[in-house]
Amino acid sequence: CRFLSDALRYFTTELIRGALYDDSAMTPTGQVGMGVDIARRRDRTAIYTAVKTQGGAIYVRPGQTLDRQPFDVQFAAMDGTFDRVGATRACVDATGMGAPLAEGLAKRHPGRVEELTFSAGLKEEIVIEFRKGLEQGTIRLPTGDDAMRRAIGSIRKFETTGGHIRFDADHDENGHADEFWAAGLAVYAVNRPAVVQPARAPVQIARF
Repeated sequence: CRFLSDALRYFTTELIRGALYDDSAMTPTGQVGMGVDIARRRDRTAIYTAVKTQGGAIYVRPGQTLDRQPFDVQFAAMDGTFDRVGATRACVDATGMGAPLAEGLAKRHPGRVEELTFSAGLKEEIVIEFRKGLEQGTIRLPTGDDAMRRAIGSIRKFETTGGHIRFDADHDENGHADEFWAAGLAVYAVNRPAVVQPARAPVQIARF
């Protein structure tokens, strides 16, 4: 095992531990956002939800990961989670191979799904918003999801040779911080108003 020191981590161990809540003892209610980070070969697809209460607290719920599963299996898991939790909004990774899955979910749930392409700017926005929520005590993390906490702790802040800042994680046997990006997208979704899109004609979702 290779451990990063807290000096290299953007989210310290203390910050993560201070945000924990016992998800086995409580099920928060409120507006639900869903986030999906899509992968197929090297990394894993992660599906997470976040609940925003009337008081403004955001509870990230334990998520689901799919390891190198076919696209039709992934789509069924995304669509099923969206319906099961009653999500009001979802932010889905539409980068590269994720594009058809994100588009399919947007067609299935018009006006409630935003297709997002990961960029340095979007990653920075997600990471900074997440850290701000942890620092202010508005984002709470489940005790029952070790993989997500590990993924959060793997996020690092890099300075490029051009003087720009970017946020990312190393690829390792646990993936590429997949659980964090999905949880971050769920928080991103629940913090923003519903997507406004023109009505679309009914479509049949293709098999991937």
